[in-house]
Amino acid sequence: MESKNKNKWIGIQVDTTKIENYTRPQIENELKKRVEQAKELVDLNALLVWAHSSDENCTFLKKLSDSLGIETYLWYPVLADIADFTVPEDSKVENFIGTKGWGEIGRWDKLGTYLGGREKFEFVCPNKTKTISEIYNLYKDKVDKLDFDGVFLDRIRFPSSAMGFEMLYTCFCKDCENKLQEEWGEKLKNYRAMANDHYLKLQKETINIMSSADSLHSIVYPEAMQNFLRFRDSSVSRIVAMFSDYARQKGKKVGLDLFSYSLADNVSQDYEMLSKTCDWIKPMIYCHSKGPAGFPLELYLFLRSLLTLNPRLDEKELTGLLKKITGLDLPKKVDDVLEKGVSEATIMTEMENISRLNLSKGVAIYPGIEAMKMAGTCMITEDILEKYLKEIAASKAQGMVLAWDLIEMPIENLAFIGERL
Repeated sequence: MESKNKNKWIGIQVDTTKIENYTRPQIENELKKRVEQAKELVDLNALLVWAHSSDENCTFLKKLSDSLGIETYLWYPVLADIADFTVPEDSKVENFIGTKGWGEIGRWDKLGTYLGGREKFEFVCPNKTKTISEIYNLYKDKVDKLDFDGVFLDRIRFPSSAMGFEMLYTCFCKDCENKLQEEWGEKLKNYRAMANDHYLKLQKETINIMSSADSLHSIVYPEAMQNFLRFRDSSVSRIVAMFSDYARQKGKKVGLDLFSYSLADNVSQDYEMLSKTCDWIKPMIYCHSKGPAGFPLELYLFLRSLLTLNPRLDEKELTGLLKKITGLDLPKKVDDVLEKGVSEATIMTEMENISRLNLSKGVAIYPGIEAMKMAGTCMITEDILEKYLKEIAASKAQGMVLAWDLIEMPIENLAFIGERL
């Protein structure tokens, strides 16, 4: 099949678990139709296949993609929602007050029920050696069995405020205590005290803290916690390197699913550090998504948490300060941040921020954009897509990843993207 859009690399994510109650012929017909449409409409380069998909479906997609000249990637969640694995309670991240898994302040109300409960966002502490080893062995088996062209690593972070604002202050488990002492010569209890003090301070002096901040990161964490935060960054990067190295030893490419740059620090995703482990990065620049990693939900819950902690705060003043700090064009009302989202120009802002980083040579940046119409999550119209594509073109990105799921992606959106490309 002749390629139409050689100038842009296009990847699409696919989750076959939604159709695995179909008959075998129905499943194969649906997958064949969807993949062939994507190839025809947007000249698809890569299919990123959710690791929870059955081996039978993965094998079918691999063979089909090979015949169409499409690369296949194993889309693998590493630290949460791991395929064929239940996170042990004692392996979940622990915040400064001893709570594991999820917090309470500003927590997303769909946690535990999202996508029928398939995605819980219960994060494993990256320093839980035994549990990480179990996940790693499952991953290796999957990589070897499926023999895809690459891996696409997801859930490689600590919790965001969507899991509860208190969970931004993690992890304070015994394993982290031991590792921090061994490798950094520091006591975790000191950072626990700092986290507690700053959390109390946010309940009284939020505006004062924000007025001197230059990022979301500097609102959440005091300067004195910087070594602890570097410890978190290195903990995540070590695990990513471990999973990436195995794939590269097998001759496979590696892509990473990361929070967009302005949100990444709070979940310990250091772009420069992580760029050493991969071939390409997908920053999730979701301007209209009401799901985790999307700007509307993450910023809304961040703001709502601050207002919950300190009810005396003025909502308009708070959103204005956040707008100034992030450089993003935010609505004045907190609820509008969730309902209206952020400007599509955020793509250019974020890509410019990333371009100033010292990333490893040759690492491509493929911005992730929503291409879905999902009631209650995002309704991406042609008008939004037009703006997205203009921003991507202006940023000179080498390609993009269309999120999230090819099976439910509206054909009219794919057709529109193909026409504009």
